[in-house]
Amino acid sequence: MGHGSGVHLLIVAKRPLPGRAKTRLIPRYGPDGSARLAAAALADTFDAARACRRAERVVVAFDGDPAGVVPPAFEVVPQVPGDLAARLADAWRHVDGPALQIGMDTPQVTGADLDAALDELDRPGTDAVLGPAVDGGWWAIGLRRPADVFAGIET
Repeated sequence: MGHGSGVHLLIVAKRPLPGRAKTRLIPRYGPDGSARLAAAALADTFDAARACRRAERVVVAFDGDPAGVVPPAFEVVPQVPGDLAARLADAWRHVDGPALQIGMDTPQVTGADLDAALDELDRPGTDAVLGPAVDGGWWAIGLRRPADVFAGIET
């Protein structure tokens, strides 16, 4: 991590507790199995963040007790109460420059993927980058000037 590039990595995550994690999978895997899947995905995401060489800082906006879950080298900020838009807007206030946001459900992402996205975001003239997902969503969003971009979004 961190070669003084001025770009940051923001991970938005929550403690993978039974009944609160991967809830759509509970009918098939049960609360404990779903929480174990979420914990494994989060661990893979943190491994990718540790392998990332371009991020000056890794900030984790975390819901729950980070002890034993979030690597000590990462900066932790608590998520605020509210809907997803409010939590994202607050999380972005903790990064002081261009940043790439990922969630906790990105086990497919590597440090090289994060480095490539941060390289693109750091390129002159680039205002935003998007890592599209096969389901039509996104696995990453990077913004050069994120000021309140998430404020007021209906979720």
